[in-house]
Amino acid sequence: MTSARATVRVLLLSWLALVLAGTAWALATPIAGSPDEPAHLVKAASVVRGEWVGTPSPVGHEVTVPQYVAWSHAWTCYAFNAEVPASCVPEMPGDPAELVTSVTMAGLYNPVYYLIVGWPSLVFGDESGIYAMRIVSTVVTTFFVAAAVSLIARWRRPVLPLLAIAVTMTPTLLFLSSAVNPNALEATTAIAVLAGMYTLLRENPRSRWAVALVIIAASLGVTARGLSPMWIALALVPPLMLVRWREAVAFLRRRDVAVGIAVIGLATAASLAWTLGSNSLLAGATDPDIHIIYPGAGSSPISGFFYILVRTVDFAQQLVGLFGWMETWAPSAVFLVYTTLIGGLLAVAVVVLRKRAFWHVIALLGALVFLPAIVQAAYVTTGGYIWQGRYSLPIFAMLMLAAATMLADRLPTSSRTTLLRTVWLCSAAIAAAQVTAFVFVLKRYAVGSTGAWGDFVRSPSWAPPLGTVGLSACFAALCVAAGVAGALALLRAAHEQRERVDADADQRADREAEHHAL
Repeated sequence: MTSARATVRVLLLSWLALVLAGTAWALATPIAGSPDEPAHLVKAASVVRGEWVGTPSPVGHEVTVPQYVAWSHAWTCYAFNAEVPASCVPEMPGDPAELVTSVTMAGLYNPVYYLIVGWPSLVFGDESGIYAMRIVSTVVTTFFVAAAVSLIARWRRPVLPLLAIAVTMTPTLLFLSSAVNPNALEATTAIAVLAGMYTLLRENPRSRWAVALVIIAASLGVTARGLSPMWIALALVPPLMLVRWREAVAFLRRRDVAVGIAVIGLATAASLAWTLGSNSLLAGATDPDIHIIYPGAGSSPISGFFYILVRTVDFAQQLVGLFGWMETWAPSAVFLVYTTLIGGLLAVAVVVLRKRAFWHVIALLGALVFLPAIVQAAYVTTGGYIWQGRYSLPIFAMLMLAAATMLADRLPTSSRTTLLRTVWLCSAAIAAAQVTAFVFVLKRYAVGSTGAWGDFVRSPSWAPPLGTVGLSACFAALCVAAGVAGALALLRAAHEQRERVDADADQRADREAEHHAL
């Protein structure tokens, strides 16, 4: 199989697995079951109908959308209370397809993401349009993860970085990728950009696929949210510190790189122009027409900084297993799995890495810890405490990939037995954690967090398409199949990696022998 065909095969298979997992989450989550989803749904449905902003009002921006989209606000009756199942929603009045006036707190947000995911609302005339928008969102967001995997699979030492990608796709990130919410898009585009940069600087400088992916992912990623240009900049610039100054300059002078810089620069300029022109980052704090007061408003920047800093671990937990409207947590076993994997990877990286690789990882780790605190410090006086752990998903994903990529060069080639145990254990642990989180979250929606498991199985108050048991079984089967297939693919990659390492060692030995002979 040629390299190009292998890359396409890896891309399609990994994308399919992620899309199926995201679709399962899309079906398992009741309408309005993800953070601020009604606002994003209304925004998406209005943008594709030509209303990019709407009319300001004290409760958001007024726009015209189908009744079934506007009615998503009524689904929030179970939000913020995990004991209340999703069956509390009142019956929708009138025709679901009728155009009505609704409001959205996302009216000032950049419209690009909403143009991409909102079009199903033009096709469907009932709640199926919302599920269709979610599936479109998961197709788009997971594409960039699959594209990153297709690049990494061709690296000389791909095993550890690929495992890091699997860890990075936490239950929270999968959950958000299946919702109408731009949060996941900025995280997955950041992963793709960083993987592309590593490919061009360390593995295959002439990879056209890497160049194209960096341009596409960065240009789209900067439009996702107001802070997205900052995350994309962290994916583009720090990798340059891994090479010598002259190599970095030569890289930046390449024609294809210059074209990429120009395209990404234009996209960034347009995104910043929208953000600054609409005041979307600060409108909640400075716009007198929007009366929302968050806790902590009026606090000093220093208070805002330390408020976030001392809660770093709490926000880190949100990256792994926080669902709904920040009221539904994954079971402790899920956090045990991810704490072990994430903490182990970062601890080994800090101990083992040296020189440029060490400082590269430390720079990203510092960004994960301090940038949220800095952003909150700048906002807290006028806007209060608004930071949530999911906002850090882009830098978390980049840190994991960076640590694994740098470590792959430093760690010795493992024995076959050690490698087998590591790959199978990690795959099984991740699959089990994903299924556990999925089932417990579905139970929360079906019968409430304190509801009985018997009711979840036999007579749930709310049930998704395929039912609680059927959808849970499908997701579990998918995770098992993906885990087995992924483990086998990693072991094949490890075998090829070992052959390349042995071949390189033989070549070095031959060169040394020739040198001594001379």
